[in-house]
Amino acid sequence: CGDSTVRVVDSRKWKELKNDMVSLDNEDGQLSSMCWTTDGQILSVSTKSGKVYSYLTKMPMVHDTYGVNIAYLSSLREIAVVNAIDLQRGVRVTPIRVPVSIEPAFVALGATCVAVGMNNRAWFYRFENNENPAKTDVLVNEQEYLATVDNLLLNDRYAAALCSGRIYLQPIERNLQGDGADELVSKVFPEPGCADVTCMALTSAFLIYGTADGSLEFFSLHDGKTIAGSELRHEVAIKGIFPNSAGTRVVFIDETGSGFLFNPVDAQVTPVPDLSAETNLVLWDGLDPFVFVTADANELSTYVYSPLTINGPCLTKVGPLEVQDNGDMITEPLSTQLPPGYVAIASFAGVVTCQAPNSQLSKVMLGSHEALHSMDRTTETSRAKFHQSLALRKLQDAWNMALVLESRPHWLALSGRAMEEMNVEMASRVWRKLGDAGMVMALERIRFVEDKYLLAGSIAALFGDYAQAQELFLLSPQPCAALEMRKDLLHWEQALKLAETVAPEQVPKISAEYAQQLEFKGEYRNSLSMYQSALDGLDQASRQEDENAHMPQYDSNATEEAEEKNPSQVEPDPVADQRKQCIAGITRMTLRAGNIPKGVALAIEAKDPALCKECADILVSLKQFADAATLYEKAGQFEDAASIYIKAKNFVAAQPLLAKVTAPKLHLQFAKAKEAEKDFRTAMQEYEKGKDLDSVVRIALDHVRQPEKAFAIVRKFQSAQGAEMAARYCQSVSDFRGAIEFLLLAKRNGDALELATAHDTMEVYESALGADGSPDDYNNIARFYETKQQFSRAAEFYGICGQFHKALKLYLQCNEIDKAIEVVGKARSEMLTHTLIDFLMGESTGVVQDPVHIFRLYMALGNYPQAARTAMVIAHQERENGNYRSAHQTLYETYRELETRGIRVPTSLRTSFLLLHSYMLVKKRIKIGDHVGAARLLSRVAKNISKFPSHTVPILTSTVIECQRG
Repeated sequence: CGDSTVRVVDSRKWKELKNDMVSLDNEDGQLSSMCWTTDGQILSVSTKSGKVYSYLTKMPMVHDTYGVNIAYLSSLREIAVVNAIDLQRGVRVTPIRVPVSIEPAFVALGATCVAVGMNNRAWFYRFENNENPAKTDVLVNEQEYLATVDNLLLNDRYAAALCSGRIYLQPIERNLQGDGADELVSKVFPEPGCADVTCMALTSAFLIYGTADGSLEFFSLHDGKTIAGSELRHEVAIKGIFPNSAGTRVVFIDETGSGFLFNPVDAQVTPVPDLSAETNLVLWDGLDPFVFVTADANELSTYVYSPLTINGPCLTKVGPLEVQDNGDMITEPLSTQLPPGYVAIASFAGVVTCQAPNSQLSKVMLGSHEALHSMDRTTETSRAKFHQSLALRKLQDAWNMALVLESRPHWLALSGRAMEEMNVEMASRVWRKLGDAGMVMALERIRFVEDKYLLAGSIAALFGDYAQAQELFLLSPQPCAALEMRKDLLHWEQALKLAETVAPEQVPKISAEYAQQLEFKGEYRNSLSMYQSALDGLDQASRQEDENAHMPQYDSNATEEAEEKNPSQVEPDPVADQRKQCIAGITRMTLRAGNIPKGVALAIEAKDPALCKECADILVSLKQFADAATLYEKAGQFEDAASIYIKAKNFVAAQPLLAKVTAPKLHLQFAKAKEAEKDFRTAMQEYEKGKDLDSVVRIALDHVRQPEKAFAIVRKFQSAQGAEMAARYCQSVSDFRGAIEFLLLAKRNGDALELATAHDTMEVYESALGADGSPDDYNNIARFYETKQQFSRAAEFYGICGQFHKALKLYLQCNEIDKAIEVVGKARSEMLTHTLIDFLMGESTGVVQDPVHIFRLYMALGNYPQAARTAMVIAHQERENGNYRSAHQTLYETYRELETRGIRVPTSLRTSFLLLHSYMLVKKRIKIGDHVGAARLLSRVAKNISKFPSHTVPILTSTVIECQRG
């Protein structure tokens, strides 16, 4: 201080607190001295004028909460009651001020009353529901206790005071005692002889207190008695208890500084992780029932409680959370620093209301909730909100932020948290958003599972934590689910251990399946042991059933059902199938273990073809061929058995089996063996069964002298190799015709031509060649005939090989005009056409040929209009000469050809043909006595008598006669 000013400096930071500066008036004089009280609450200063001033620098930290209300010491003799939520939201409200008659050492707040006190006395004031609403200091009760009050608590009706290890519980207002039968009179806790009470808490329904011997008791205010079954026996003394508003969950701290959360509903005790040893207060969040805040002198820590997860009740200290690319979450516990001198009072939605050293109320935002209260809409803020929502297990809020982010890692993190919380509906929504149909279907199957252990086990299995899933399944009402899971995973060893306890009847089946797995892995001796164990179990079960079947039956319904059962309906016997499977496994493993004789005997004794084949295959792999052949034969696998017998040259055993074998390979093997033994006829038969026809031809020609059979086979199957052998044979016996035929079948056309030329058997060559020859083949034939002066034959083959000019020349040379016309029509060459026309017109020979050849040439060339005109000329000439049949034939051929090719027939040709046709039909009509028809036809001809000059008189005479007859 100095002059007329008092200044306050924070010694920790050596910084002046300007808000706490005090200035005196000048007339008071200069300051001369100052002094603190021993508790540091009052600063006294004196002036040179003799005046003394005292200043209250630090108010007592006296406060309490009830619901959303906070009561605190606003001045030395005044209590202020405010709404904490309105205070946090910044709503301007006037606090309820309750004047008190003393400077209180403690304060307690209830629904309508506030209590203050000091030492062993307490005064109770009603601040609401008074007759005069403006009156807030109605004293409703004054209580003096037997010892100093360590703690005082209120609810809506009762007050509880802790004094020297005893709790005194009584109604707040005296006039309520005895007013109702349900009203509780004063009561002292604990019972005589019990340990002292160290701490207590009061809710609307319960008085909860802890004792020096570690007991935590619940007393029902409604029933007036201690609740049996809800108490807790802790190992050490309990020094602080902090229930939620309903009293259904209680956080308590023992004398070692360890914290625990107790759920009296199911007696679950969950340790509070990373709890500071100096923690002296726990505040349950007033808006989030699963969040509470722990406080010490320097920091606040946020915890979130999940009563139902796959790991059981879970309590987590909240801190920064990061999401990895694969959806994994990394979090580190982190606390929020508390300003110096601040004391936490209440928490709502992550905002803690504190009392400052100057007795005023202030807000502290928890770091675990800071982003959730941000109004920014940036991506970074949305990501921070998602992380904090996920850390606080607010799944719906996290879903809303994930919709904004649309990031696969965030969706995966949300799905993992939802499945951990056993929120199947949320997890299904997330996986549906991710497009994973398989996971959605798996979750839908367990969506309506009600038992928590069964549901948790199913989710743990989806996470791949099969050990945890097994433990959870075993705790559920369906322990066999653990067995089914292990069976589905093919964990047969674990399944076998489980089956021995939860389903002994399944031990044989599981042993058999385990044996199959061991067999697949190659552990044959262990597999044999498992198969034998399974068989022994089945035999024991069968004996037990037989014993039960011989016991007297007293169930009349079962007897009636047995009588009504249709004996023809044979149901499959699963036990028999399992026995068969075990016997087959024992047999196979016996062979694998090296005991061949016993294994073969077991296989034969089983009389199972499939088993015999399996065992035979095993024996082949072990190179035990003789035994393998025996089992193949027992299995009906005659081909495999015959193959082994043939390789072993045991033909006596193989030959009877070949009649049952269709595989060509075995017949060929046997045929080669018989051929080596010079048994050619048997070898030929087997070669034929084996479809090796070339070998059949070879043996038929070289050894058994059956050429006819060989020739027939070669002609039927056209084998080139067989044809060569047949050709050689024919040449050896001078059968050149046969040799030429088979050389052509062997595609040795050149050799066949040489042979045909040498022996003048070209007709055989060309007959065998047929239409399958090449142009060179036909050219060679043509040249051969040309050298032999057989020009017509040579021209024919020149035409076949496409040498039309040579063919035309030779045809004209031998005056075969019709064939020459055919060649020109096929060639469609103008040069050849003019050459033939010149020949027909006599320009090259001087002899004019019959005009009908011109007509045929035009027809061959497809020049139908010109052919029609030529046909008319030829028909006219023939008709003039009296050759009516020839004229009719020419017109008929032309008419038919034109109609066939869809060409319009000229009217003149149609008329001429009709006239000639009428004349040709007359004799047929007369022969059958149709004189009317003949007369009509002759009348048509007579009208055109000028076109029949050679027979005018006979035609007219016949017309008159037939008209008279008709």
